[in-house]
Amino acid sequence: MKLRKRKLPSGNYSWLIDYGLVDGERKRVSFGEDKVAAQRALAQAQAAVATHGELGVKASPDEMAEFLTYKRRLSEAGSSIGEAVEFFMRHGTLVKTPMLLPEMVESFIWAKREINRSPRTIETYQSVLGTLARMYPLRMAHELTAEEVADWLAAQQWSGGTQEKNLGHFRSLYSWAAEKPRRYVALDPSEGVEGIHADDDGDDDGEIGTLTVEQCHRMLKQGLHDPRLMPYVVIGMFGGVRRAELERLKWDSVNLEEGTVVVNSKIAKTRQRRIVDLPANALAWIKATGEAGRGRGEKVAASNLKRKWPRFWRACGLTVWPKNGLRHTYASMHYAMHQDEAKLQAQMGHVSADVLHQNYRALKTKKEAEKFWALAP
Repeated sequence: MKLRKRKLPSGNYSWLIDYGLVDGERKRVSFGEDKVAAQRALAQAQAAVATHGELGVKASPDEMAEFLTYKRRLSEAGSSIGEAVEFFMRHGTLVKTPMLLPEMVESFIWAKREINRSPRTIETYQSVLGTLARMYPLRMAHELTAEEVADWLAAQQWSGGTQEKNLGHFRSLYSWAAEKPRRYVALDPSEGVEGIHADDDGDDDGEIGTLTVEQCHRMLKQGLHDPRLMPYVVIGMFGGVRRAELERLKWDSVNLEEGTVVVNSKIAKTRQRRIVDLPANALAWIKATGEAGRGRGEKVAASNLKRKWPRFWRACGLTVWPKNGLRHTYASMHYAMHQDEAKLQAQMGHVSADVLHQNYRALKTKKEAEKFWALAP
């Protein structure tokens, strides 16, 4: 975006703003000889881009005013622009032929038979998508939510790699269903849902990787500049919550006044509800970002976590992310500081204390642990 001085055929000059490519076309606006007006408009456009991104240039002042009005009205009703769009996509006229999820699964499998997909592929679809149909027998396909997709994946007790593959089969189903002329659905509810990664499934087996006190401090300071990631970091680092549990945790389950996190049975790996205590310094880091309790029903983790997380820890000076780094660091520091196996077992949701003995004893010193639990903004 630049302010340019252009010479006209008449010999006079005109000031114009070159906004660059907007929706695929070059946008230029002339202000004649009024340089002050052009400079003022440029400053306003730059401020709009800083606040609203490309929308600040693409949208007219009237469109921006309308957008902000509706945003305010939705906020007063306890909702958001994104939720309103999703509601319309699910319940508006974009869905041509609503049908029950089991019926859609059956139609999909028959369609694949018609194009002569291999018997093995058909059998896989029947096996995988059949579990989905049986779990939600009366659910309209276009009303299925991301939370229900995540619950389906977790309920099958598949390995990390199998979850990723079967999530792909689910997406094939919804991609097929959204195509014309079918339009059984208008969107894929699995957007933002991830299967458990095969190399980081939230278990405590394999090589133990932990962070140093200095690395933890750098991550917390970086979180002040990237506030949407701070609660994820803090609850993992000072609460030991598993990665997969953290990604599904909602603010409804976080009580910053009492300093507790409820990991309910739906998101817990062991399917057992547990309450995790957060220390005062952890609460202080979360509150320092202004992210505390963003909204009922909203997830603690950032929606674009998969893309942002590697950038985040690299910005903290790390070249490799240790497997289950936050959870393992918490366990090691807690053990070194308190030597309380029963408390740590309850906090982490371990079935027995054997994991603690095998993995976390002597990984950190008492001196390191004291520095860790004293980290504060």
